[in-house]
Amino acid sequence: GAAVIIIIIIMYSLNIKVLQASHAVINAFSSGDDITSTTATFQQAIDYQIIPSRNIVTSYVSYLTQTAGNLPAITNDPQKKMALTTGIKNVLLALDREIKKDSANAFLYDRQAIINNIAYLLTNEPVYLQNSFEATRQAIALSPEHLHYYYTLVDTYIIAGRMPEAVQAALDALKINHEYATGYFYLAKAYTAAGEFDQALRVVKQLDQRGYFATNNVLFSYLANKFEENKEELKAVEV
Repeated sequence: GAAVIIIIIIMYSLNIKVLQASHAVINAFSSGDDITSTTATFQQAIDYQIIPSRNIVTSYVSYLTQTAGNLPAITNDPQKKMALTTGIKNVLLALDREIKKDSANAFLYDRQAIINNIAYLLTNEPVYLQNSFEATRQAIALSPEHLHYYYTLVDTYIIAGRMPEAVQAALDALKINHEYATGYFYLAKAYTAAGEFDQALRVVKQLDQRGYFATNNVLFSYLANKFEENKEELKAVEV
């Protein structure tokens, strides 16, 4: 009888609960643009408290990161802003729990930093920016040659308005690997944010020869527009 009870508990914890949580994640991604429904469904998946919970939490982070790409429109919609704010608070709590379970996992600190950046942009509360710096530095300390953690640091410095440090963080990443094209994208991003448009153009010219594929054209459009505003049409064409 005791064995049967133990087997039932194990089956429920490692099979049925996992199935229920996975189904909730699928439903979350099927909610389209309904932020309120999606965040609530993700929270339902987390509340199952399955043992392999990390993938659910990181999937939630990915969703919130993607959603934040349309932040200006969300901030103008009180219902969506509230749903995103609640989702951010919940996923930060979930990340804290994951970090406590695996405190040497640099990736989790990086995800924590990214969500804190979004929280700062949404609320303008300085504590989120401070948390982001702390998390990113912890990620780099644990994995000092992982380039993407430096890119998160670049973004955080830009958000904080600390442009020289953003440029330096991008240069630090290139010291680790000077052939990786994405590193030049972030250096161009940092120079553009700093208003050093000629330096940004110099770096942008190196992207094509390194086979960089632009998945996001916002930086290049912005840089080209700045050259047009300055009556430097040839440079705008080069971009």
